[in-house]
Amino acid sequence: VIFFSCENPNSLKVKFHTVPAIIQETIMFRITILLCYLISPIIATSQEFKQWTCDDMTPNLCPLSISSGYVSIRGINIKYWRYKSYNDATSHEHLHQPIIALHGGPSWPHNYMLPLKQLACRGDNEVIFYDQAGCGESTLPPDANVTVDYPHLLDPSYYSQEELPRLIQHLNLNAYHLLGSSWGTILAQLFTLNADNTTGLASLTLSGPVSDLQSYIAAQWNTQDGSLGSLPPYMQNRIHELENKHEYDSAEYDAI
Repeated sequence: VIFFSCENPNSLKVKFHTVPAIIQETIMFRITILLCYLISPIIATSQEFKQWTCDDMTPNLCPLSISSGYVSIRGINIKYWRYKSYNDATSHEHLHQPIIALHGGPSWPHNYMLPLKQLACRGDNEVIFYDQAGCGESTLPPDANVTVDYPHLLDPSYYSQEELPRLIQHLNLNAYHLLGSSWGTILAQLFTLNADNTTGLASLTLSGPVSDLQSYIAAQWNTQDGSLGSLPPYMQNRIHELENKHEYDSAEYDAI
């Protein structure tokens, strides 16, 4: 082998004395592909890895206008972000009802929901994200003791009946859609059922919802099999079969 390039698989130079030219070319091409396959991981690990971002994976479908701000609630600055289609950024009267996204957790920030900003490009809907108190950029003081200083943060009713309504009031929203994810679906439902003023609520969308915690817990755990019931039936059956045979040290049992 004299030279080869992964960018040009036909660049491999090998001399075969008794092999027809067309077969030589085929062999050289396949050897090059194999070599590239073997060395690519080595090359990749020698280069600095750049973490992917939501923007890398879901580039904007249209130019977006982004603004942010804070609303202070019980001494905590709740940060929010507003995404609008750039074409609609200066014509608020033409915007459709905004979408407010409630992130999961508890304690996660809103970042994983950012691909939903694309909804601003699919219509005239503004998309609003915010970090719940103590999450992301809605930070607590460094020396804060939640149990002592902010016990209300341990009560879901704070988020659904105080924080979210206060944000809606601060943004002066007369009509809006709610989109909750995971933990956010609990807050969205509690808001819809218990908040003092929900007259502006146009729709409620729940992604990965939890409506009955006891049913959810029962579906995930039982006293005999623990969390086994959350696995696919085939895996459950294989685990039971291996345990009945006392094959706890088998490769299959370890892999499952």
